Amino acid sequence: MKSTHYTPKALVSLLALTIAGIWTTATACGPFYDLIPTPLYFTSDDTEESEFDLEKENLLLWQAETSPSIPLADIRAVVYEDDVWKFIGYNPEFPECCDITAHGNQFLAWINNMRRFDIIDLLSTAKDLEEYRREVNSPWYYPASEKEIYRPEDLAVIIENCENNKNSRLKERYALQGVRAYFASGQYDKCIRYYEENFAEVSDSNLLKRMAKRYAAGCWARLGEQDRANEYFAEIGDLSSIRDADPVAYVTHRNPDAPQLMRHILSNVGDTTLLLGLRPLATEIIQKKKAKNLGDWEFLLAYTSGHFRGDISDARRHIERAMRCKFSSESLRDHARAYRMAIDGDRGDRSRLIDDLRWIEEIIDPANPAAYEWSRLLQNIAYVHWLPTLLKRKDYATAVLLTGYAEHMKDSKCRTDGPNYGGLTFQIMNSFPSERLAAVKNSINNGSRLNRFLARYAWTGDDYLNELIGTIALREENYGRAASYLSKVSPDYIKSLNTYGYLSRDPFFNYPDRDVFNGYWEWATASSDQVRLNLPEANNPKLNFAYKMARLGRLARTANDSDTRGLAALEYAIGVRNSFGESWALTQYWQGWPSTRFDPSLDYGEETFRPLGFLYSFGKDSYKRMQERYRRDVDTALASLTSDEARARAHLLLNNPKTIILKYPLTTAAGFIRRSCDHWRDWL
Repeated sequence: MKSTHYTPKALVSLLALTIAGIWTTATACGPFYDLIPTPLYFTSDDTEESEFDLEKENLLLWQAETSPSIPLADIRAVVYEDDVWKFIGYNPEFPECCDITAHGNQFLAWINNMRRFDIIDLLSTAKDLEEYRREVNSPWYYPASEKEIYRPEDLAVIIENCENNKNSRLKERYALQGVRAYFASGQYDKCIRYYEENFAEVSDSNLLKRMAKRYAAGCWARLGEQDRANEYFAEIGDLSSIRDADPVAYVTHRNPDAPQLMRHILSNVGDTTLLLGLRPLATEIIQKKKAKNLGDWEFLLAYTSGHFRGDISDARRHIERAMRCKFSSESLRDHARAYRMAIDGDRGDRSRLIDDLRWIEEIIDPANPAAYEWSRLLQNIAYVHWLPTLLKRKDYATAVLLTGYAEHMKDSKCRTDGPNYGGLTFQIMNSFPSERLAAVKNSINNGSRLNRFLARYAWTGDDYLNELIGTIALREENYGRAASYLSKVSPDYIKSLNTYGYLSRDPFFNYPDRDVFNGYWEWATASSDQVRLNLPEANNPKLNFAYKMARLGRLARTANDSDTRGLAALEYAIGVRNSFGESWALTQYWQGWPSTRFDPSLDYGEETFRPLGFLYSFGKDSYKRMQERYRRDVDTALASLTSDEARARAHLLLNNPKTIILKYPLTTAAGFIRRSCDHWRDWL
């Protein structure tokens, strides 16, 4: 794609538009590269596992053990933040710790009020062990050091305490501490036996068992039993600890419901080799029903079929199945539904579009932290998946409304701040022939249930559409249609256009030709009086231009004498040329190279949307062709003139006073020049 260049004059027009009356401020810039969002579909809001996740699960367990009214922050302060010194009150800097009620901590207060000293003992044991592990794991730890440091008298004391609490209310928590103590002491055989004895009857989903099993797996690895260790690590979904050529496939075979597994896959969604390599495993899991969360795996097959292979039929088959299955998280299910919306767009299936849009509106709520990403998903669904299908089927009204709906839902579902002249919706309409856009306007006003739904947030104001249709008609030289639509536009709307100031340029003045250099349009001579202003008295300069051009066109075709026809054709040629040149605001909303609508860095865009095209462009070649047409039209008009009076008037229109004085000195035009120009002899 070509880069975009602007003249200094064009840059002035890139200003904010203030709409008068009932209109509010609207962006009025252009041309824009409309960056189409490329959000992830095969993703979830919880794609990364962290220690915080385990911590929160543990805090919830403590809350269930004590009271749901206790804030998790109070539990966390005691369980995770207080070190052993503060907790047991040995540190002289915290004498108040001896009085458990002095903290103002609801967790400690509950323990004290309920006389649950078994919790005090358990937490003391865990903190003793953690302090010991911290000391021996420190790079500054030297067992033979004479420096006195705190440590339990012996790990055996902790192990014995855990053994003595096998039947207590907190037996699973004591068992976890016993496993950790055996591991810290290097007694790997005993650690494994202790784990197997104490967790044999505990569910595999239990947090404490999962945490203990990681230590047992570490013991097997240290004993040289890597296969056994891998089995344990797979059962708890610990991919990073597995020693295998393909840890992902290893876990997928053995524990396809492991949350860590799907998180890992979702976090590497851009790895084509990984995702395509998982297709055979996913198919096996689904066929043999080896997982509870079959929706995850059906979604994987749908996404890889559609996104990587372009097989929309297969993608649809799997996404329909996925939506009937259980998912590992509601977030992943939501993204699967969004992907189904994208596939529906590719196929043009409208059967559930309104319901899906209502659903996504609820997600795109300003109070939802994920609203921004979901608005990007909606834009992608509308722009990339629905828009090409609608254009191919020539359903232009729905195409305009759906893109407008997505555009105005970008920041808030209640956004109605007026038309956006740099947005994709405007650029699509701006690329339509006026007849097509007029039909779109009629369809919007007499639309289907879907179109009425979309029109709630798409911008469909009469002034907006009528002015755009009229401007495109001016571009097409269809001045009758232009006048018909521009006559319906309110004066306040015309005056609010960001291009209004440029409409004061006289479209029937013969401006000098331009030179082109350095990629910018410049005057051949840079002087401030090159633009002649013809400030309109009427409220609608575009409408005035349409009326005059329509009249000139009729005269050029039907006038009785050739001089009248030739002069009308000449003025018409000047008007056409200027409407794309110095009076560009009559036919355009910005001046520069053609807008490409899409960021060139995207893989899709140019090829997908090229059929839209543009009815005009502003590049060097286009301007050259326009100048060539203008010169042909001028030559033809001049050749048709029969009288000197007509020829002199023609050269007056062409701003050629020297030609008039030298060749037609006795004409009315020559007399006008002599009376009006004090120094006319200087240029003879």
